[in-house]
Amino acid sequence: METKKTVKEITKVENTGFEVLCKRFGKERVEEWQKEYAPRKLNVIEVEGKLAVLRPIGIAEIGNYTMMTINAELGIAKANEFLLNELWLDGDTEILSDEEYLIAAILQVQNSLELKKSTFYTV
Repeated sequence: METKKTVKEITKVENTGFEVLCKRFGKERVEEWQKEYAPRKLNVIEVEGKLAVLRPIGIAEIGNYTMMTINAELGIAKANEFLLNELWLDGDTEILSDEEYLIAAILQVQNSLELKKSTFYTV
């Protein structure tokens, strides 16, 4: 169970993220994105001060991603790059064009997928 201190710290971090996005993209725009994708949350990747705002992943993207990962010619790196481009709402284009930023962002896309995995049981 989370303590009041933990909840307070989580809320502070979430509010800070919201404030950063509002300062960068405008409060009205960020709120529009939040309404459009509610109740799911936006994903934000930051690489050395560069930001990428991504919409939540959907079923269609997961299907395309899965097909790309099993294609030997494309592989997981191309599948993650596809997701980054597909989910992109706004941000610093250097993340997409500079290989160093792109690699870091692709790894974060992969991490976000790992966090969403579930477990299946039969009994």
